[in-house]
Amino acid sequence: GVEWFESFPAQLSRASGRNIYNMGVAGWGPVHYRRILEDALKTKPQLVIVGLYLGNDVFDSYRDVYDEPLAIGADLADEKIWQEKLAVLRESQPAIKQIAALYQQTVEDNRLADGRRSAPLEAEPLLLHYCMIARLTDSLWRIVWRIDARTAAEKWNATKSWASQRPEHLVVIDTANVQTVLTVPYRGFAVNIDDPRIVEGLRVTEMILGQMSERCREQNVDFLVLLIPTKETVLQSLADPKSDAYERLLSGEKTLASKIDEQLRDMQIPVVDATLFLVEPLSQGENSYSPSTDGHPSPVGHRSIAAGLAEHPLIRHVVR
Repeated sequence: GVEWFESFPAQLSRASGRNIYNMGVAGWGPVHYRRILEDALKTKPQLVIVGLYLGNDVFDSYRDVYDEPLAIGADLADEKIWQEKLAVLRESQPAIKQIAALYQQTVEDNRLADGRRSAPLEAEPLLLHYCMIARLTDSLWRIVWRIDARTAAEKWNATKSWASQRPEHLVVIDTANVQTVLTVPYRGFAVNIDDPRIVEGLRVTEMILGQMSERCREQNVDFLVLLIPTKETVLQSLADPKSDAYERLLSGEKTLASKIDEQLRDMQIPVVDATLFLVEPLSQGENSYSPSTDGHPSPVGHRSIAAGLAEHPLIRHVVR
Protein backbone atom coordinates (compact mmCIF):
# COMPACT_ATOMS: atom_id res chain seq x y z
CA GLY A 1 0.00 0.00 0.00
CA VAL A 2 0.89 3.69 0.07
CA GLU A 3 0.74 6.51 2.58
CA TRP A 4 -2.51 8.48 2.62
CA PHE A 5 -0.94 11.49 0.89
CA GLU A 6 0.30 9.24 -1.94
CA SER A 7 -3.12 7.73 -2.67
CA PHE A 8 -5.00 8.64 -5.83
CA PRO A 9 -7.73 10.57 -3.93
CA ALA A 10 -5.07 12.76 -2.28
CA GLN A 11 -3.20 13.27 -5.54
CA LEU A 12 -6.43 14.08 -7.39
CA SER A 13 -7.37 16.52 -4.65
CA ARG A 14 -4.06 18.37 -4.93
CA ALA A 15 -4.25 18.48 -8.73
CA SER A 16 -7.86 19.69 -8.81
CA GLY A 17 -7.83 21.99 -5.81
CA ARG A 18 -11.04 20.36 -4.56
CA ASN A 19 -11.74 18.61 -1.27
CA ILE A 20 -11.72 14.86 -1.77
CA TYR A 21 -12.32 12.61 1.21
CA ASN A 22 -10.63 9.22 1.15
CA MET A 23 -12.83 6.91 3.24
CA GLY A 24 -11.07 3.68 2.26
CA VAL A 25 -9.60 1.48 4.99
CA ALA A 26 -7.11 -1.32 4.45
CA GLY A 27 -8.85 -4.69 4.57
CA TRP A 28 -12.33 -3.35 3.83
CA GLY A 29 -14.46 -4.59 0.95
CA PRO A 30 -17.83 -3.80 -0.68
CA VAL A 31 -19.85 -4.82 2.39
CA HIS A 32 -18.01 -2.15 4.39
CA TYR A 33 -18.44 0.41 1.60
CA ARG A 34 -22.19 -0.01 1.88
CA ARG A 35 -21.99 0.58 5.62
CA ILE A 36 -20.01 3.82 5.43
CA LEU A 37 -21.94 5.35 2.53
CA GLU A 38 -24.22 7.27 4.89
CA ASP A 39 -21.17 8.79 6.57
CA ALA A 40 -19.83 9.75 3.14
CA LEU A 41 -23.11 11.41 2.19
CA LYS A 42 -22.97 13.55 5.33
CA THR A 43 -20.04 15.41 3.75
CA LYS A 44 -22.44 16.64 1.03
CA PRO A 45 -20.39 15.31 -1.91
CA GLN A 46 -21.06 15.93 -5.57
CA LEU A 47 -19.59 12.57 -6.51
CA VAL A 48 -18.89 9.25 -4.78
CA ILE A 49 -16.21 6.99 -6.29
CA VAL A 50 -15.92 3.34 -5.29
CA GLY A 51 -12.58 1.74 -6.09
CA LEU A 52 -13.18 -1.97 -6.70
CA TYR A 53 -9.95 -3.98 -6.59
CA LEU A 54 -10.39 -7.16 -8.59
CA GLY A 55 -7.56 -8.82 -6.67
CA ASN A 56 -9.71 -9.43 -3.60
CA ASP A 57 -12.86 -7.30 -3.34
CA VAL A 58 -15.23 -9.82 -4.97
CA PHE A 59 -13.93 -12.56 -2.70
CA ASP A 60 -14.27 -10.20 0.26
CA SER A 61 -17.96 -9.83 -0.56
CA TYR A 62 -18.42 -13.59 -0.27
CA ARG A 63 -16.37 -13.76 2.93
CA ASP A 64 -18.13 -10.89 4.68
CA VAL A 65 -21.55 -12.39 3.98
CA TYR A 66 -20.96 -16.09 4.58
CA ASP A 67 -17.73 -16.86 6.42
CA GLU A 68 -18.10 -16.77 10.19
CA PRO A 69 -17.04 -14.87 12.22
CA LEU A 70 -16.79 -12.30 9.42
CA ALA A 71 -20.40 -12.45 8.28
CA ILE A 72 -21.14 -8.76 8.81
CA GLY A 73 -23.25 -8.67 5.65
CA ALA A 74 -25.46 -11.63 6.52
CA ASP A 75 -28.57 -9.78 5.36
CA LEU A 76 -27.26 -10.12 1.78
CA ALA A 77 -27.04 -13.91 1.94
CA ASP A 78 -29.04 -16.14 -0.39
CA GLU A 79 -30.16 -19.16 1.63
CA LYS A 80 -30.82 -21.31 -1.44
CA ILE A 81 -27.34 -20.68 -2.87
CA TRP A 82 -25.84 -21.33 0.54
CA GLN A 83 -27.56 -24.68 0.95
CA GLU A 84 -27.01 -25.85 -2.64
CA LYS A 85 -23.44 -24.70 -3.32
CA LEU A 86 -21.60 -23.00 -0.49
CA ALA A 87 -22.19 -24.87 2.76
CA VAL A 88 -20.32 -27.99 1.65
CA LEU A 89 -17.44 -25.90 0.30
CA ARG A 90 -17.00 -24.10 3.60
CA GLU A 91 -16.63 -27.43 5.37
CA SER A 92 -14.41 -29.17 2.80
CA GLN A 93 -12.38 -26.19 1.52
CA PRO A 94 -12.48 -23.37 4.09
CA ALA A 95 -11.74 -20.21 2.12
CA ILE A 96 -10.06 -18.40 5.01
CA LYS A 97 -7.61 -21.26 5.49
CA GLN A 98 -6.90 -21.44 1.76
CA ILE A 99 -6.24 -17.72 1.59
CA ALA A 100 -4.11 -17.87 4.76
CA ALA A 101 -1.95 -20.63 3.26
CA LEU A 102 -1.45 -18.69 0.02
CA TYR A 103 -0.76 -15.55 2.04
CA GLN A 104 2.01 -17.33 3.91
CA GLN A 105 3.60 -18.61 0.72
CA THR A 106 3.47 -15.28 -1.09
CA VAL A 107 3.66 -12.52 1.51
CA GLU A 108 4.36 -13.58 5.08
CA ASP A 109 7.41 -15.70 4.25
CA ASN A 110 8.92 -12.65 2.57
CA ARG A 111 8.47 -10.68 5.79
CA LEU A 112 10.37 -13.38 7.64
CA ALA A 113 13.11 -13.49 5.01
CA ASP A 114 13.35 -9.72 5.22
CA GLY A 115 13.63 -9.69 9.00
CA ARG A 116 10.13 -8.34 9.55
CA ARG A 117 7.59 -9.54 12.06
CA SER A 118 5.36 -12.55 11.78
CA ALA A 119 1.83 -13.14 13.05
CA PRO A 120 -0.50 -16.14 13.36
CA LEU A 121 -1.63 -16.45 9.76
CA GLU A 122 -5.22 -17.41 10.32
CA ALA A 123 -5.66 -14.70 12.92
CA GLU A 124 -3.89 -11.93 11.04
CA PRO A 125 -6.53 -11.29 8.32
CA LEU A 126 -9.23 -11.24 11.02
CA LEU A 127 -7.32 -8.95 13.35
CA LEU A 128 -6.31 -6.47 10.67
CA HIS A 129 -9.89 -6.48 9.44
CA TYR A 130 -11.64 -5.69 12.70
CA CYS A 131 -9.17 -4.70 15.40
CA MET A 132 -8.00 -1.09 15.45
CA ILE A 133 -5.09 -1.96 17.78
CA ALA A 134 -3.92 -4.64 15.36
CA ARG A 135 -4.08 -2.19 12.44
CA LEU A 136 -2.12 0.41 14.41
CA THR A 137 0.47 -2.21 15.39
CA ASP A 138 0.79 -3.31 11.77
CA SER A 139 1.24 0.31 10.68
CA LEU A 140 3.97 0.83 13.29
CA TRP A 141 5.80 -2.27 12.07
CA ARG A 142 5.61 -0.92 8.51
CA ILE A 143 7.23 2.31 9.67
CA VAL A 144 9.94 0.41 11.52
CA TRP A 145 10.63 -1.77 8.50
CA ARG A 146 11.07 1.30 6.33
CA ILE A 147 13.92 2.43 8.61
CA ASP A 148 16.39 0.23 6.77
CA ALA A 149 20.04 0.96 6.13
CA ARG A 150 20.09 -1.15 3.00
CA THR A 151 19.93 0.48 -0.42
CA ALA A 152 16.91 -0.07 -2.66
CA ALA A 153 19.05 -2.38 -4.82
CA GLU A 154 20.06 -4.47 -1.81
CA LYS A 155 16.47 -4.81 -0.67
CA TRP A 156 15.33 -5.78 -4.16
CA ASN A 157 18.10 -8.35 -4.52
CA ALA A 158 17.05 -9.96 -1.23
CA THR A 159 13.41 -10.06 -2.32
CA LYS A 160 14.30 -11.42 -5.75
CA SER A 161 16.47 -14.15 -4.24
CA TRP A 162 13.68 -15.20 -1.89
CA ALA A 163 11.02 -15.16 -4.63
CA SER A 164 13.15 -17.06 -7.13
CA GLN A 165 13.15 -20.04 -4.76
CA ARG A 166 9.34 -20.26 -4.98
CA PRO A 167 8.53 -20.49 -8.70
CA GLU A 168 5.30 -22.40 -8.04
CA HIS A 169 3.90 -19.40 -6.17
CA LEU A 170 5.78 -16.35 -7.41
CA VAL A 171 6.88 -14.72 -10.67
CA VAL A 172 9.82 -12.33 -10.61
CA ILE A 173 9.70 -9.34 -12.95
CA ASP A 174 13.16 -7.81 -13.27
CA THR A 175 13.61 -5.44 -16.20
CA ALA A 176 15.51 -2.19 -16.55
CA ASN A 177 12.56 -0.20 -15.19
CA VAL A 178 10.26 -2.66 -13.46
CA GLN A 179 11.21 -4.80 -10.49
CA THR A 180 8.40 -6.57 -8.66
CA VAL A 181 7.03 -9.98 -7.71
CA LEU A 182 3.71 -11.39 -8.94
CA THR A 183 1.63 -13.61 -6.66
CA VAL A 184 -0.25 -15.66 -9.24
CA PRO A 185 -1.95 -18.38 -7.13
CA TYR A 186 -2.86 -15.89 -4.39
CA ARG A 187 -4.58 -13.44 -6.75
CA GLY A 188 -5.82 -16.23 -9.01
CA PHE A 189 -7.94 -17.60 -6.17
CA ALA A 190 -9.85 -14.31 -5.99
CA VAL A 191 -10.71 -14.12 -9.71
CA ASN A 192 -11.56 -17.79 -10.29
CA ILE A 193 -14.99 -17.38 -11.83
CA ASP A 194 -15.46 -21.17 -11.78
CA ASP A 195 -15.49 -21.11 -7.97
CA PRO A 196 -19.07 -20.80 -6.58
CA ARG A 197 -17.75 -18.52 -3.83
CA ILE A 198 -16.46 -16.01 -6.36
CA VAL A 199 -19.68 -16.26 -8.37
CA GLU A 200 -21.66 -15.49 -5.22
CA GLY A 201 -19.23 -12.74 -4.25
CA LEU A 202 -19.88 -11.22 -7.66
CA ARG A 203 -23.65 -11.29 -7.10
CA VAL A 204 -23.26 -9.64 -3.70
CA THR A 205 -20.84 -7.03 -5.05
CA GLU A 206 -23.16 -6.05 -7.89
CA MET A 207 -26.11 -5.88 -5.47
CA ILE A 208 -24.19 -3.60 -3.12
CA LEU A 209 -23.04 -1.28 -5.88
CA GLY A 210 -26.60 -1.07 -7.18
CA GLN A 211 -27.88 -0.16 -3.72
CA MET A 212 -25.16 2.45 -3.26
CA SER A 213 -25.86 3.97 -6.65
CA GLU A 214 -29.57 4.21 -5.90
CA ARG A 215 -28.91 5.83 -2.53
CA CYS A 216 -26.64 8.40 -4.16
CA ARG A 217 -29.26 9.06 -6.81
CA GLU A 218 -31.80 9.78 -4.07
CA GLN A 219 -29.41 12.42 -2.73
CA ASN A 220 -28.66 13.88 -6.19
CA VAL A 221 -25.07 12.68 -5.90
CA ASP A 222 -23.19 11.21 -8.86
CA PHE A 223 -21.76 7.72 -8.44
CA LEU A 224 -18.85 6.08 -10.27
CA VAL A 225 -17.07 2.73 -9.97
CA LEU A 226 -13.32 2.48 -10.61
CA LEU A 227 -12.22 -1.05 -11.56
CA ILE A 228 -8.66 -1.60 -10.34
CA PRO A 229 -6.98 -4.62 -11.99
CA THR A 230 -4.45 -6.96 -10.44
CA LYS A 231 -0.75 -6.33 -10.86
CA GLU A 232 -0.61 -9.62 -12.74
CA THR A 233 -2.93 -8.28 -15.46
CA VAL A 234 -1.20 -4.91 -15.74
CA LEU A 235 2.27 -6.43 -16.09
CA GLN A 236 1.34 -9.47 -18.18
CA SER A 237 3.42 -8.28 -21.15
CA LEU A 238 6.56 -8.52 -19.00
CA ALA A 239 5.96 -12.10 -17.84
CA ASP A 240 6.89 -14.58 -20.53
CA PRO A 241 6.42 -17.48 -20.75
CA LYS A 242 3.30 -17.69 -18.59
CA SER A 243 2.31 -20.72 -16.55
CA ASP A 244 -1.08 -22.37 -16.88
CA ALA A 245 -2.03 -20.83 -13.54
CA TYR A 246 -1.11 -17.37 -14.85
CA GLU A 247 -3.18 -17.87 -18.00
CA ARG A 248 -6.14 -18.96 -15.86
CA LEU A 249 -5.75 -15.85 -13.72
CA LEU A 250 -5.78 -13.58 -16.78
CA SER A 251 -8.77 -15.34 -18.28
CA GLY A 252 -10.67 -15.34 -14.98
CA GLU A 253 -9.98 -11.69 -14.30
CA LYS A 254 -10.98 -10.68 -17.82
CA THR A 255 -14.27 -12.54 -17.45
CA LEU A 256 -14.88 -11.11 -13.99
CA ALA A 257 -14.20 -7.53 -15.12
CA SER A 258 -16.43 -7.99 -18.17
CA LYS A 259 -19.33 -9.28 -16.07
CA ILE A 260 -19.03 -6.41 -13.60
CA ASP A 261 -18.78 -3.82 -16.37
CA GLU A 262 -21.82 -5.23 -18.19
CA GLN A 263 -23.98 -5.45 -15.07
CA LEU A 264 -23.09 -1.96 -13.85
CA ARG A 265 -23.77 -0.42 -17.23
CA ASP A 266 -27.13 -2.18 -17.28
CA MET A 267 -27.81 -0.37 -13.99
CA GLN A 268 -26.62 2.88 -15.61
CA ILE A 269 -23.63 3.11 -13.28
CA PRO A 270 -20.57 4.74 -14.88
CA VAL A 271 -17.50 2.47 -14.86
CA VAL A 272 -13.85 3.37 -15.35
CA ASP A 273 -11.24 0.68 -15.96
CA ALA A 274 -7.88 1.69 -14.45
CA THR A 275 -5.84 -0.82 -16.47
CA LEU A 276 -4.59 1.64 -19.06
CA PHE A 277 -3.81 4.19 -16.34
CA LEU A 278 -1.51 1.66 -14.66
CA VAL A 279 0.07 0.49 -17.91
CA GLU A 280 0.88 4.05 -19.00
CA PRO A 281 3.88 4.59 -16.66
CA LEU A 282 5.62 1.54 -18.18
CA SER A 283 6.00 3.39 -21.48
CA GLN A 284 7.69 6.23 -19.58
CA GLY A 285 10.19 4.01 -17.81
CA GLU A 286 8.33 4.08 -14.50
CA ASN A 287 6.95 1.31 -12.31
CA SER A 288 3.31 1.35 -11.20
CA TYR A 289 4.14 -1.14 -8.43
CA SER A 290 6.63 -1.52 -5.62
CA PRO A 291 9.57 -3.98 -5.79
CA SER A 292 7.79 -6.49 -3.57
CA THR A 293 4.84 -8.89 -3.46
CA ASP A 294 2.44 -6.03 -2.69
CA GLY A 295 -0.33 -6.23 -5.27
CA HIS A 296 -1.54 -2.67 -4.87
CA PRO A 297 -0.20 0.25 -6.95
CA SER A 298 2.81 2.29 -5.89
CA PRO A 299 2.69 6.11 -5.54
CA VAL A 300 3.49 6.24 -9.28
CA GLY A 301 0.51 4.00 -10.00
CA HIS A 302 -1.77 6.12 -7.83
CA ARG A 303 -0.53 9.26 -9.56
CA SER A 304 -1.39 7.74 -12.93
CA ILE A 305 -4.86 6.72 -11.72
CA ALA A 306 -5.46 10.27 -10.48
CA ALA A 307 -4.35 11.72 -13.83
CA GLY A 308 -6.60 9.34 -15.74
CA LEU A 309 -9.61 10.01 -13.54
CA ALA A 310 -9.11 13.75 -13.90
CA GLU A 311 -10.08 13.42 -17.58
CA HIS A 312 -13.37 11.63 -16.92
CA PRO A 313 -16.45 13.79 -17.69
CA LEU A 314 -17.92 13.35 -14.21
CA ILE A 315 -14.67 14.41 -12.57
CA ARG A 316 -14.19 17.33 -14.94
CA HIS A 317 -17.73 18.49 -14.17
CA VAL A 318 -17.04 18.37 -10.42
CA VAL A 319 -13.63 20.05 -10.43
CA ARG A 320 -14.23 22.85 -12.92
